Amino acid sequence: MLDSRALFHATLQRDFFENYVPDNLGKAYLGNEQSCDIVGKGMVKIKLDKSVWELNNVRHILDLRKNLILNRPVN
Repeated sequence: MLDSRALFHATLQRDFFENYVPDNLGKAYLGNEQSCDIVGKGMVKIKLDKSVWELNNVRHILDLRKNLILNRPVN
């Protein structure tokens, strides 16, 4: 899912990140009030149609079921 109004973007996929920084960055709260640990952050590039977007400070959250930014990474 791509949500440009999100407070921050997040993914469970560690291999999507560039410039990854592991850290204990607190918790994220999902719509069902579940809390999830934020275990790192970094930059992710995503491809939308013919353009590439660079998203900075994307959070790494292991407990997510879906990526909250993209459906495919840029290689």
